[in-house]
Amino acid sequence: MSDDGWSYSERYLLRSLQIELERKWKEREDRKGISKDARLKIELNKLPSHWVQAIYKELGYVERVSKKEQIEYITRILCNKRFLEKILVELSRSSLFILKFLLEKGGWSTFQHLSRQAITDESSDGWWWEEEPPSSPLGKLRVRGLVFVGRTPIKKRFYKIGVIPRELRGLLREVLPRVYQMKDLQEKKKTEKRFLNYGDEVNYQELIQEIKDYFNQIDWFTFLKEDQVIDFLDFLKNRNSPYQEIEKKWSDIQCFHYFVDSFSFDKKSLDEFKVWEFSYFVSRFIPQKFGEYNLVYEDIKRILETVAQLYRFLKDRGEIKSDTEIRKAVSRIIQPDGKIARIPIPRAKGPEALLITTLPGKKELVFTNNDLWISIVLYLQYDKSWGRMILDLEKKKKSNLIVDAERKKEYVFKLKEKLEKNNLSPSHLLSSIKPDRREIDKAFNWFYNKKIIIK
Repeated sequence: MSDDGWSYSERYLLRSLQIELERKWKEREDRKGISKDARLKIELNKLPSHWVQAIYKELGYVERVSKKEQIEYITRILCNKRFLEKILVELSRSSLFILKFLLEKGGWSTFQHLSRQAITDESSDGWWWEEEPPSSPLGKLRVRGLVFVGRTPIKKRFYKIGVIPRELRGLLREVLPRVYQMKDLQEKKKTEKRFLNYGDEVNYQELIQEIKDYFNQIDWFTFLKEDQVIDFLDFLKNRNSPYQEIEKKWSDIQCFHYFVDSFSFDKKSLDEFKVWEFSYFVSRFIPQKFGEYNLVYEDIKRILETVAQLYRFLKDRGEIKSDTEIRKAVSRIIQPDGKIARIPIPRAKGPEALLITTLPGKKELVFTNNDLWISIVLYLQYDKSWGRMILDLEKKKKSNLIVDAERKKEYVFKLKEKLEKNNLSPSHLLSSIKPDRREIDKAFNWFYNKKIIIK
């Protein structure tokens, strides 16, 4: 029981209800009508008073005035080229890219289109902007009065859109190139070398001990070794990298190590990771594994560049053969204008490793896309009966109603034997992967119309 008489479960329930209520308020606000040629003052007037107050504060004002006066101040400062430039320089490249993209589309875009190109997730942004200003790339634009969100009719349907006010479009086109140049200069200054002081040296030794403790807990094979990481950080230290930078690089390497350990079961070395896998690492693995849903351009750039540095270091020592894929990943994923490009996952052909199962005695069993597709068809078409599936493949091999039926039959025999030998069933695979409708359609199309590919 807490001091105010509420139990912790009651407080948790109340907080959950409050969060849900605030989410609905925000959704309702985003459903309001908006023009594609929105005017700054009109849109500010439509916002809740506390949002206008938050924008007013974010632009540097502190004096308590009426909402009408706040809107006048906001309009005045945003329409001043010099002040606008100063505001933009403080934003991340992820936010700047949203502005650039919207300007290229004439000042507005549907969220459906915008979200394919930029980071538009606002799930971490709340309702009370004054107390907790939005932290997402789009939220930071909204809390500065640079972008507004609402719904507008397009071809007889209403769509959620993001809009730059009409008065700001010309100014933004004029100042954005200069802002990008200023961001480049800022980033260069941050990389200037400085020596570690005594306090940093102590911290560095504690960090090295932390790394040793981390690797001491690992009792399985891993591509990335303790001595490789420590030698790499020593290399950075000897080049006078600041302690804070080295600490961040260890954090980035730790994320990458988790990724490598999760996706290395079909690989023989670090240099077998492909461009699309590095893209998956920063765009999906880190958010899902660590809950870091608000990674902005600068975070992703730093993480990939750290991995690229590590690869280059290991290559120079002769411990990996190539760093080509990570260099390609950096150049293709990180765009100078703030865009984070996503490299699509190659279409599965069948023999790709999909799941690794550790059996008693630490024996590892690898399952492929072929195994998954056969399991799906076995359950949905043949009611879990291996005999019926094998008999059907035998009957239809001559009529070609099932493409490559003979080789698929041979593969089914081997999969059946593999599962039974290890006391497993196809349900183990299906419950682990949880195929969706698209994967089920793919499985049936492969079973009836495609040749089986086996490594």
